[in-house]
Amino acid sequence: MAASFHKRRDLMMELLAEIPGVSCDTPDGAFYVFPDVTGLLGRPLKHGVICNSSDELNDYLLEHAQIACISGEAFGYPGHIRLSYATAEAEIVEGMGRFRDALVGRQGDRETGRQGDRETGRQGDKVTR
Repeated sequence: MAASFHKRRDLMMELLAEIPGVSCDTPDGAFYVFPDVTGLLGRPLKHGVICNSSDELNDYLLEHAQIACISGEAFGYPGHIRLSYATAEAEIVEGMGRFRDALVGRQGDRETGRQGDRETGRQGDKVTR
């Protein structure tokens, strides 16, 4: 079972790294990730909505991506959200695809205007874009 969770964690980390404005430290245990979403706050998202807190981003993702997360404010970490990977890999892929689509769309990155621009940097255990 531990190997399955490790594989799911790595999958979620890889998919989060493809989302502009999101960075995430690799968790050592548990079954959730706690990405930093400050790069998404205070700027217009795909639907023209501006979220100024992870609470507002949480609501936005529920409405526009139909994914549930918990805002970092609930844990004393504003600018973060908590996402669980205690589900099937196919569900993780679907959910992270909806997350990205709700922010930048599937036809390319709003920042570069190019489809498939996936230059991802890795610094230690922190994945950034």
